[in-house]
Amino acid sequence: MSILSPSDNVSIKVTDENIAILHLSNGPANVLSETVLTDMTKAIQTLEDAAPSFNLKDPIEDAGVRGIVLISSIPGVFSAG
Repeated sequence: MSILSPSDNVSIKVTDENIAILHLSNGPANVLSETVLTDMTKAIQTLEDAAPSFNLKDPIEDAGVRGIVLISSIPGVFSAG
């Protein structure tokens, strides 16, 4: 599993199956502020840029990950707004 942390609000773990798990961590309620949305965009760009490091068969044809799962790093809270 690879771990990327493009910001304090968003981190990414990529499983061995090339599934990206994007963790929101903007306490206390994971508000989707402009900063968080920008950080999410940067995180996705980081995945695209890092595609060859995941040892894919063809990183040009396959952009890097097969899917993205968005979860909260804050227990009991997904997101407010």
